Amino acid sequence: MVYWCLACNVPLIEARCGICGCEAVEVRLFRPEDPRPALETDTKILRETVEKRFGQQAFKRVIGDGVILLNRVPYADAGYEVVGDGLLLGHLFYDMRLLEWRFKPLRMGCMRLLEDGLMESVKIDQKPVKGQTLRLKKIDRGYVALRDDSGAVLGVAEQMDDGLKVLNVWKPISEVEPVRGGASIGDFLRANENAIRAEASRAAKTIYKVHGRFGGELVVSYSGGKDSLAVLSLTLEAGLEPKLLFTDTGIELPETVSNVQRVSSKFGVEALEAQAGEAFWRGLDSYGPPARGYRWCCKTCKLIPTLRLYKSRLSGRVLTVIGQRAAESRARRKRGSVWENYWITGSMNMTPIGGWSMLHVWLYLWMKKLEDLVNPLYFEGFDRIGCYTCPYCNLAEFQEVKRLHPELWSRWEDWLRRWASNMGYGEDYVKLALWRWRRTPKRVERVVGVKAEDYRRMSLKVYVEDAQVDGVKASIRLRLNKHIDIERVLKLAPTIGGVNVVSKGVLEHRDGETQVTIRWDGSITVENLTYPGFKLLYKVLGTIARAVLCTGCLSCVFWCVKDAVSWDGETVYVDQKSCAGCGVCLEKCPIAVYFIKESLPSIIGALNDALNKSRKS
Repeated sequence: MVYWCLACNVPLIEARCGICGCEAVEVRLFRPEDPRPALETDTKILRETVEKRFGQQAFKRVIGDGVILLNRVPYADAGYEVVGDGLLLGHLFYDMRLLEWRFKPLRMGCMRLLEDGLMESVKIDQKPVKGQTLRLKKIDRGYVALRDDSGAVLGVAEQMDDGLKVLNVWKPISEVEPVRGGASIGDFLRANENAIRAEASRAAKTIYKVHGRFGGELVVSYSGGKDSLAVLSLTLEAGLEPKLLFTDTGIELPETVSNVQRVSSKFGVEALEAQAGEAFWRGLDSYGPPARGYRWCCKTCKLIPTLRLYKSRLSGRVLTVIGQRAAESRARRKRGSVWENYWITGSMNMTPIGGWSMLHVWLYLWMKKLEDLVNPLYFEGFDRIGCYTCPYCNLAEFQEVKRLHPELWSRWEDWLRRWASNMGYGEDYVKLALWRWRRTPKRVERVVGVKAEDYRRMSLKVYVEDAQVDGVKASIRLRLNKHIDIERVLKLAPTIGGVNVVSKGVLEHRDGETQVTIRWDGSITVENLTYPGFKLLYKVLGTIARAVLCTGCLSCVFWCVKDAVSWDGETVYVDQKSCAGCGVCLEKCPIAVYFIKESLPSIIGALNDALNKSRKS
């Protein structure tokens, strides 16, 4: 929750101002609220955007020179609520059609612009409805305020070719609140200093208590971002001596790598660096490009290299302190403050700042005078720090990567163009970064007029040739788009209880009545399949995927408690005498996990169709 002291004109993280002691007003923002102060580059972008559309004096008239907050709001690409003087003034968003920033004024923003004659308006007789088009032509392009007969502002519309499209409506207001301005970042910090000190004290105590309860090695995961910098400082504030972990995914920006070195040197903490090398680029041939909800690269380039480092450099259990916040995503809100890492054995994760917003983080960093250690990319307009190929980046950030490091972006863009061409997609797929989704969201499709859908990105694909259901049993015939390396399957077979060699290029695996036959040409036949037998099918498909697509991430090697899994430099093989057949190596193989997720919908769909057909006959 965000508050605003109207007397001092500063945002607050609690309801009472630390300067004047006055009760503050609540500022209602889009949830989950995660506001941040606009930094110098943010303010520059906002100023240029407002003045480009509404004139040179518009920024001063609408926004002023006080503290500005930006809070994420859903748009096709990057979008922020702009808050100043304790008021929601408009939205700053990146237009995917024009590839530029735009500012849409909202209620008080419109009123201030209208007062100074900087915005057009139109009087309408009816109550506007969001989404409707009014057959009116007021200007060539841009935003137009909607007024009623009394002159009160009812909403804002955008001039389109076929009329004014109503974008937002609200209860009519007629009074304009003046621009207050005047407050500085220093005022902002003083007003919140006691509150952020109390929050920091609680966070440091939490780290101390959890570490005391858990024991083991203490590591702070440092990504080069502001949140992990705050968490490192809090851990040291708790009187603990952590090691600093940085995982170089191979797709980090140079500023981030330099920042890690500077921070570890400044704090005098031992730095552990996990290296992914070329794992991302190797993985592309097997997985295809990453997407939202399909971030295979997090496993192969971050978590598994971290596991490898933990196994080689640390002993026993590890408590990893991470700068993750609930406001960042739904998954992080559900996770809680302490959780076990699925991909890293023996590691417990915790976050002491789960309830913080970006406002808390920046206040803490300013209070501790750590701004000189903040990654410089934040001051170049980046909202988040991470891999420059991440599908959760917005298009505006990709443009910044291209500007700052054209050689890095060129390698990624060249690969995307080749992949898009092979998939039959046009230039817009790359230009608009539509690869970020396996299905283009409706809000993006409406803006750019382009749709792409590719749920199955892995280079290994399974197709259902036939499916039959007879009572409680089923048979199914599958076909892979690649040949199967039978020798590699045999090397991995002990993990699923072994297979029988029927003849050259043909393997058979049985479990009860269920029988699976695997042929070198990519055909797979399953007979007497029952519901319990599905687990057998998962295991067989996962094992085949490992044999065909293995990228050498070595997750299976490090997870095997029997030391039965080995890597010979080209492929993984399993020692039958040592293997317990527990299947953990299969569960922790990202190739197997993602291949099964991609394959199951078509298999289950075919079996459901066959079941419905058998019921009708």
